[in-house]
Amino acid sequence: MKQPLRSKHSWVAIDPQLLSHRTKKMPLARFQRLSVEKRKNILDNAAEVFAENGYEGSSFNQIVERCGLSKGAMYYYFENKEDLYLTVLESAARELVQKMEFPEIPENAEGYWEVLRKMYIRSMEICIADPRLANLARGLLHIQKSHQVTQAYQRLLDGSSQWFMELLVKGQEVDAIRKDLPQDLLLSVVMGLGQGIDLWILERWETLNSENLEAFCDLSLSLFKRLIKPLP
Repeated sequence: MKQPLRSKHSWVAIDPQLLSHRTKKMPLARFQRLSVEKRKNILDNAAEVFAENGYEGSSFNQIVERCGLSKGAMYYYFENKEDLYLTVLESAARELVQKMEFPEIPENAEGYWEVLRKMYIRSMEICIADPRLANLARGLLHIQKSHQVTQAYQRLLDGSSQWFMELLVKGQEVDAIRKDLPQDLLLSVVMGLGQGIDLWILERWETLNSENLEAFCDLSLSLFKRLIKPLP
């Protein structure tokens, strides 16, 4: 019988490296040798174009013009638009993680769910404060691209799944998460429901504000609880 995963910490934080889960190095090494300021200029401007137009609606020419670079220079740093897009997504994910707060999870079920609620609300507050992050997420969830880009997006999801698994394991340790289902099934349920909720919220993003934020989060969290809390 396969041994269950064990959580090694009393709290769980996202390792930004988990968000980079590609099968080959991207972007090109030449981009990494640029100064921090130059890399930030390229990624910030590219993120604005992708956030405004989505992946399909954004052209390399638009991004090049916004960055103030030549097309040749951009291809010197990135293999193609997909490469640049994924680099932007990873940069945005790291930015979100750095702004997040990861409090210690208490050794009881009630405290576990309360910490998750605070983390969820915090992530939404960050996106409200920076609409660019929300628009990037919206474009990502509505992705309709080539098979190669879809596979790359899946690798990004795979990178975050390790963190969600650690969180589930911790929840089982404090009796906040049911133990009668295989852990990989629980993970699939959480990831699938999470994507569905994210899409639902992003489609209503313009209606979200500081007054109804907690209600949105509580509604979403209640769905998770119904599926993965221990049965009475």
